[in-house]
Amino acid sequence: MYFDDLAKYTYFERDVNAINIGWLDSSKEFAKGDVPEEFL
Repeated sequence: MYFDDLAKYTYFERDVNAINIGWLDSSKEFAKGDVPEEFL
């Protein structure tokens, strides 16, 4: 299941004031690569 970043949260059918952040799905491209040591 995939949700765009900052899309309205609709995973469960309840009325919540929330947005999706950081959802990844193998069917969609996303940035990959090395990150600075401080990030880890």
